Parts: sequence; C-alpha cells; structure tokens
Amino acid sequence: MAELAKIEELTESLKDFITTSYELNKLEVIERSSSIGSGLISALMVSFAMIFFLFFLSLGIGFYLSEKLGNSYAGFAITAGFYFLIGLILLLTKKKLIEDPLQTKIIKKVLNSNQLN
Repeated sequence: MAELAKIEELTESLKDFITTSYELNKLEVIERSSSIGSGLISALMVSFAMIFFLFFLSLGIGFYLSEKLGNSYAGFAITAGFYFLIGLILLLTKKKLIEDPLQTKIIKKVLNSNQLN
C-alpha cells in the first residue's frame, strides 16, 4: 500500500512537472516572439521616419542643385545618380554589409532568452 501511494505521488509530481515545463516553454516562446515583434515594429517605425527624412532631404537637394545649376532637371538627375551609386554599392556588397550582420543580430535576439536561463 505504501508503494502504491508513493507511485501515485510520483505520478502526480510528474504530471505537475510536465505541466510546469509546458507553461514555462509557452511563456518563453511568448517572450521571444513579443521581443522580436516589438523590435521589428520599432525598426519599421524608425525606417519609415528615415525614409520620409531622406525623401524630403532629396527633394531639397534636388531643388537646390537645380537652382544653382540653372537647369530644372540637372539637380534631380545628380541626386538620382547619387542614389543609383549607393544602390549599386549596396547591391554588390549586400551579403557583407546587410545580410550577414542582420542574420547575426536576429540569431542573437532569438537565442538571447536561452542564455538567460
């Protein structure tokens, strides 16, 4: 009889352990996904603001150069050429400058929760 009580107690403890482990894993997944989600949303908001900044700065530079050169198209052509060069440089070096650092950052962010335990 005492052995049966111990087995029932052990079974109950095992059920509690499994339930607790499941809840802990669920909370860790929620924490990780909310952290990644909030980071993504904040990065998108900052990117959106920077895009507007660059757009209006580009317009200002285009109008300024057009006025200084006396040609209404030249300033915008020079500004477009500058962005074309930046795009070309990014296209040729995207793996080294964008993909690898971004991939490393995402992996560190995902694995950060595991390092805390």
